[in-house]
Amino acid sequence: MASQSKRTPMEKVAILLQLMGEETAAKILQSLPMGEVHRMTQTLMRMKPAEIEEARAIAEEFTQMLLGRGGFLVPGEDFAKAVISRAFDKVSAARLMDAVAMNDHQTFESLNKVDPKVISEFTKAEHPQTTALILAHLEPSVAGKVLSQLPEVVRTEVVLRLAKLKDVSPAVLEEIVDALQNDLLNMASAGEELGGLKKVADVLNHTEKSVENDILKRLQEEDPALAEGIQQLMFTFDDLAKLHDKAIQEVLREVDMKLLAKALRAASDEVQQKIFGNMSQRAAEVLKEEMESLGPTRLSEVESAQMEVIKVVLTLRDEGRIVVSGAGEEDVFV
Repeated sequence: MASQSKRTPMEKVAILLQLMGEETAAKILQSLPMGEVHRMTQTLMRMKPAEIEEARAIAEEFTQMLLGRGGFLVPGEDFAKAVISRAFDKVSAARLMDAVAMNDHQTFESLNKVDPKVISEFTKAEHPQTTALILAHLEPSVAGKVLSQLPEVVRTEVVLRLAKLKDVSPAVLEEIVDALQNDLLNMASAGEELGGLKKVADVLNHTEKSVENDILKRLQEEDPALAEGIQQLMFTFDDLAKLHDKAIQEVLREVDMKLLAKALRAASDEVQQKIFGNMSQRAAEVLKEEMESLGPTRLSEVESAQMEVIKVVLTLRDEGRIVVSGAGEEDVFV
C-alpha cells in the first residue's frame, strides 16, 4: 500500500498534469483563469520531481505509466515551459514565464523596505544559512543594519556562510520565499550565485564600526584567509588617503561640509592632509574652523559620519565616477 503523500493539493494536480502529457495538460491550462495558470506554473517549476511510490499514492490509475518513466518524473521546470508554450502564443507564454520568475525576486526586493529590526527578529529562529541567504538578497545598507541587530554569537557564523554561499536550489529558495511571504512580510504590514566575499565586504561597509571590528576579529580566529580576503575588498575611511586627487575632489563635491568636519575629527593625519590638499586654502581653513567649533564629540557620532562619507564614495564608485581600490590594494596602470 502506498504511503500517504504530503504534497499540497496544487502539487498533486501538477503531478497529474505531468502524467497526462504536454498536449492534454496544455488543453486543461487553456480552460483555466490566468491566475490559476500562474499558480500552477509556479508549482510545476518549484516542486521536487515525484518518485514512483508518491505518484502511486496520488493517482493509482497511472501506475503503469509511471513505471515506464523510471524513478522520477521529468523536471517540473522543463515540463512547465513545454506546456505553457503549447497552451499560449509566444508573447503570452514569455510574459507568463517572466511573471513567475519575477515572483521570488519581488519578495526579496520588498524586504529592503522592511524595518531591519523586524528582519533580524525573524531570522533569530532561522538557521544561519537561511539568514545568510536573506542577507544576500538585501541591499548592502539594509543587510548591514540587519547584521548589526543579530546576536554576537550568530554574526560570525552568518558572515562565514554568506561568504561561502554559491548555488541555491529552487526548492530551498521556495521554502524561504514562502516563509517570508507568510510571516515576515505580514509582520512588517533558482539557483543563482549569491553572497561571496564582495557581498560580505559591501555589507560590512554599511555596518556599525564596532560590529564590523568584532566580526572581523572573530573571522580572523575562525578563518584567517577568509578574513583577509574580505578586508582586501572593503573600503575604510583610512582608504581615502589612497584615492587619487580627482576622486577626492569628486567626493568633496558630494559631501556636506559639516558632515565632513565631524568625520575628520578622528581621522589620521594622512587622511586629513589628503582632504585639505584637495581644497582651496580658504575652503580648507573653513573646514578646520568647522572641526574646531564642534567641541567634544562622541566617537559613535564620528564613526557614523565616516560611514556616511564612505557611502558617498561607494555610490560614486558604483556610478563609475571614481575608481576605488580595496584595503591593501593598489591600482595598476599600463
